[in-house]
Amino acid sequence: MTSRPLPSENVSELVTNENQQAAFDALKKDYVAIGKTNEEMLRSAIRKVLDKVGSNTQIFVMLGPESWKDARTGNVLPRPVEAAVNRWIRAEFGDSPHVHLLDITDFADPDVARSEALHFDRLVYKKVADTIQAAIRQRYGIDFPPMAPVSALESRRLPALVS
Repeated sequence: MTSRPLPSENVSELVTNENQQAAFDALKKDYVAIGKTNEEMLRSAIRKVLDKVGSNTQIFVMLGPESWKDARTGNVLPRPVEAAVNRWIRAEFGDSPHVHLLDITDFADPDVARSEALHFDRLVYKKVADTIQAAIRQRYGIDFPPMAPVSALESRRLPALVS
C-alpha cells in the first residue's frame, strides 16, 4: 500500500486547538497516513477477528457518531464517513450473538452541543463502561467492584492530555 500525506481538509477536521496541533505534529514525525479505511479492508479485518475468536468471546465495538451538534454554530452536522464505516461494521458482524455494537450517541444527550465531533463528556464514557460491565456480568457471572467517581480535586491532579 502506498503512503501519502493526510489531506489538509482532513487535518482541519481533527485539529482544532494548539494542544491537538502539537499532538498531531508529534505523531506526524513517526507515522504516515495511508488514507481512509476502505470497505474491503475493514470488512476483511472483521472477518479475520470473527474467524480467530471463540464463540465464548464477547466483542464490543464502538460505532462512530453519524452526526453531531456543533457547539459553535448549534447546527447538527452529518458525518458521512462514520455512517459508511458503521454500515460496513453492522453488515459484517450481522447478528453474531457474541458481538455488541455500541452506538456512542445512545449514551449521550442528543441536545448537548459538543466542541468536537468525537469528544464526549466523562459521563458518556462511564455509561459505556457500565454497559460493557453489565454484559460481561450477565454472560460470565463476573462481578466488578464499583467504579469510584473522580472528584474535582483528583481530576485536577490528572495530566491534561488534550484540552
